[in-house]
Order: sequence, then C-alpha cells, then structure tokens
Amino acid sequence: MEKLRKYLHTDLIKVITGPRRTGKSFLAVRTLKENFGYVKF
Repeated sequence: MEKLRKYLHTDLIKVITGPRRTGKSFLAVRTLKENFGYVKF
C-alpha cells in the first residue's frame, strides 16, 4: 500500500491489471476512492 500511495498524486493514468478474482477492484476502491473509474472489456 505504501508503494502505491506514493504514485497516487501524479498526473499519470493508473491502470490495475491482473488475473480474475485477485482483488483489483477492491484495491482500486480502497486506494483511489472518489477518483475511480471502471471499464470492463
């Protein structure tokens, strides 16, 4: 979490990728809060 938090305040777009059911959405909701968008392909 500490490594992730240091990148949150940059202007870069953040993308969370990984296999199914590994907690990607949980991680995004927990860390990004109101700046969170979800795209399902």
